[in-house]
Amino acid sequence: MWRWFSALIALQCRCATAGQTVLSYPQRPITMILTAAVGGVADVVGRALGPELCKAWGQPVFAS
Repeated sequence: MWRWFSALIALQCRCATAGQTVLSYPQRPITMILTAAVGGVADVVGRALGPELCKAWGQPVFAS
């Protein structure tokens, strides 16, 4: 019985801390790697998408 109780407490503590780490994602600036030629359609769309992702995620998004 004591093992069940200990396992339940450990599981509850782990679940409580898991939710906190998910809410803080992302924590660092994000770099989008665009593999298309400069000035191509994929490059233009990727660079236009960067500021919108910055607003949504609250972190700087760099396109390279």
